Amino acid sequence: MQTMVCCPDCHEKTRKKIFVDDRGNSFWACEKCGTVHEDYMWYIIASEKMAGLKDNLSKINFEGYFMIPTGIEYIGIAIANGQNETDEFPDRIECMKWLASKQREGVESSEQEEMFEVYYLDVYPDECGWTENRRVFLGNLAVSQTGDSIESGIMDAMLRFKYRDFRRQVRALTTKDPDKVYIEDCGEWFEIGEVDGRKPVYMILPAEGAI
Repeated sequence: MQTMVCCPDCHEKTRKKIFVDDRGNSFWACEKCGTVHEDYMWYIIASEKMAGLKDNLSKINFEGYFMIPTGIEYIGIAIANGQNETDEFPDRIECMKWLASKQREGVESSEQEEMFEVYYLDVYPDECGWTENRRVFLGNLAVSQTGDSIESGIMDAMLRFKYRDFRRQVRALTTKDPDKVYIEDCGEWFEIGEVDGRKPVYMILPAEGAI
């Protein structure tokens, strides 16, 4: 999710933290100049007809904040930083306030992330194992620093990471089973590959040290 925006007034970058008042007005304030901006584009009003949105959150690989009016209640769904949360509310404003609180939590959580670049490794076998032929940049990866280890955080992030292969989206990893996939700290980067044959597949490089 986008957490940094450019203030239309002072043109400085600032964190976008959404607040909702008792009238349902939605806004954020620039942390540099203090200007308050109304904003109603940070969440999506969805229909119950959106297949599986409420009951199959684990299958959704899109981050966002959703409100589903059922005619009886309002269902709020927050999908951010790998977490899926849902709750039910008697009215729209209470639902908006809850979603806004989750959006602010997401902003705070994103500040505990480390950015990496993901490369696909085209390799060929030789007498020493595998030699890199070329690497292809796939995209940026935000890794949470709140996990047990940076390796665990990278694997969790790679399970959510998708890249474009021609006209289709491809999921980088479908499992982090250590019997099938390994991750190795190579000093200046991390290598992810197939356990069978110890074949490297991805290079995960800190964004500041990209080469």
